[in-house]
Amino acid sequence: MKLWRAVRYRAQVGVRNGARWIRTRAQTIPKRKVVVTAAVCAPLAVALLFLSTFAIPPAQAPAAPEEGVLSAAVGAIVGEDCVVQYTTLYTLCGHTTTQETPVPRAWWFQTREQVAMLAGGWEITSFASDRIEMRRSLALYCPQHSVLALAGEQLTVYQTEGDQPLPTRAVNMPYASIPDDARAQLAPPGVAFDSLEAVEEWLESIES
Repeated sequence: MKLWRAVRYRAQVGVRNGARWIRTRAQTIPKRKVVVTAAVCAPLAVALLFLSTFAIPPAQAPAAPEEGVLSAAVGAIVGEDCVVQYTTLYTLCGHTTTQETPVPRAWWFQTREQVAMLAGGWEITSFASDRIEMRRSLALYCPQHSVLALAGEQLTVYQTEGDQPLPTRAVNMPYASIPDDARAQLAPPGVAFDSLEAVEEWLESIES
């Protein structure tokens, strides 16, 4: 009986000690975890602060593209149904002519820069995929005029076609019969008239 009581007493003591040990571990383990966590995180935070201050440059926003570069990137190209307007200024009379035609096939799908190289002598004033406007200046009279001028000693009537004057009629008038003041007027580029009838009237006036 005494032996059984002794065994029972030791078992109760063991249970109480075990419970006390569990409570003690439950109280000390979180503290150790906190200590360990702080010990690990503190050096890490210091390292990150050092890198952000001295080693890692601040992020910079990308620079906005220049307007010219952006325009080139998204620039128009010539469409198949594009129309071209040609305007020519004739500086000797101040008149202009305008003509519209379908775009040349060789210009299809070309950029503004490529069209400028293909259209020698013309300045592009407006460029879009469906319409191109071009301009040039010529030191000539416009095609509406008949131009009377001396070519050497031959009196000739000219008319502008394209970008050059072309002779349309030779005037049967001896050079010696042309007054000196008229010769000065008839030196190239000559005298412009609105019609052939006006040319005839002027010739009659210098003969009389």
